[in-house]
Amino acid sequence: MNKDTLDKIELVKQEIDAAEAALDAAMRLVELAPRAEKVTISMTLERALDRLRAAKEDLAQLKLVIAPSVDM
Repeated sequence: MNKDTLDKIELVKQEIDAAEAALDAAMRLVELAPRAEKVTISMTLERALDRLRAAKEDLAQLKLVIAPSVDM
């Protein structure tokens, strides 16, 4: 595996981490919204966060397959 590919994998991981943090922050803001709005918004955010976490895990597994000697 060449260094450019590994660097790209690491960049994607950093982007996923940033998106996950942004979704977490958005969930905290939803807590302040009126209940009627909160239910719909929070369900959507939770699904997005679940998908993001699954993608993060998939990326970690892919990185292990591609370069098992590289630390995550």
